[in-house]
Amino acid sequence: MLHLADLLEANEGLDYLDITRTSIDMVGAATICAAIRRNSTVQTLRMGDIAQFQVVESELPSHIGRMLQFNSTLQILDISKIQLRDEGMEIITDDLLKFNRSLTSLTISRCDLTSRNVLYDVHCMRNDRFTSTVTRSPVRGQKPSGNFSVKAQRLPS
Repeated sequence: MLHLADLLEANEGLDYLDITRTSIDMVGAATICAAIRRNSTVQTLRMGDIAQFQVVESELPSHIGRMLQFNSTLQILDISKIQLRDEGMEIITDDLLKFNRSLTSLTISRCDLTSRNVLYDVHCMRNDRFTSTVTRSPVRGQKPSGNFSVKAQRLPS
């Protein structure tokens, strides 16, 4: 992952990065988020369904939040199937709304969020000129509270 992070920092042409379904660990994910913070070309980042974060609560939301604070070119972010939980999603939502103006699309699904948190996030995003679509999808073997999908799009100013 360190080599990928180095390439991201020196990159002048890559605008799409998909690390979905990889087996990166917390250090690797933190390194990628840090590299994207300083990257000025990647516009789409898909980092959903990362095996390490499907069952373990982690520091990943803080790294994603800091990435959103400092990156000004990322437009599309998919963080589906990562166990963010309510606390992690609040960190990401707060950093997104306070600091980031470039992100136009955020996709979150099956992240173990409660309906209270999903409604809070949607309310906050709507107040910041996002339009949100929330769906509840049944997933066999998962508890019902974590089966929400949120697709948020920033409205043109």
